Amino acid sequence: KRGYSATTVRDIADEAGILSGSLYHHFSSKEAILQEILRSFMAGLLGRFEEIVAEGGSPRYILDKLIAHAFATIESQPDAVGLY
Repeated sequence: KRGYSATTVRDIADEAGILSGSLYHHFSSKEAILQEILRSFMAGLLGRFEEIVAEGGSPRYILDKLIAHAFATIESQPDAVGLY
């Protein structure tokens, strides 16, 4: 809601309904939380890209499917896209 820079670990914990100390049990810092979100997001995105390429087709067909998936991802995961 306020962007990455203005958001604290306490804000994240409050939104998740846990104490910030509990969050630190799983993540060492706000940066570590961001890295995990982006790692998961990118793994899913790139995994699907690889599947699309492996399905084959003309270069234009593959490019069209890659672009379509990228836009679908933007629509379905706007928060992760915003962090990226």
